[in-house]
Amino acid sequence: MKVYISGKIGEDVISDATREKFKAAEEMLQIMGHEVFNPASEAWQRVLRNDYLEDKKRKNPYLNGDFPDFYTYAILRDNMIIATKEAVFMLPDWLDSPGAKAEHAFAIATKKKIFYAGDVSAGLF
Repeated sequence: MKVYISGKIGEDVISDATREKFKAAEEMLQIMGHEVFNPASEAWQRVLRNDYLEDKKRKNPYLNGDFPDFYTYAILRDNMIIATKEAVFMLPDWLDSPGAKAEHAFAIATKKKIFYAGDVSAGLF
C-alpha cells in the first residue's frame, strides 16, 4: 500500500527529534511492506523549498492575490501527494498540528484509508 505519514512538524527548520519521529514511522511501515512517503525527509524538504521559491517567482494569472506563505504552500503540496496515495498514517501528535488536521480532512474528503498510530485493530498491522 502507498502510505503518507502525517503528524506535527510545525518548524521552519525541522528538528532532529521531528525527523526521527517520522523516520521511525517510515521504517516501521516499510518493514510491513508499504511504500511510504515521509514529508519530514530532508530530500522532500529541499524539493519543497526550491519549488516554493520557483513558484513564487512565476506570474500565474489564476493567482491574483498574495502568494501563500511557505507553511500554506507546504500543506497544499502535501495534500497533492496524499492524492496519489492509498492511505494516510496519522502519528500520535497529529491533533496538535493545524497542518496534519488539514491533511486528515483532505484524506477524508478524498476517501483515503486512514490509520492511527497505536491502533493495532485498524488493519494496517
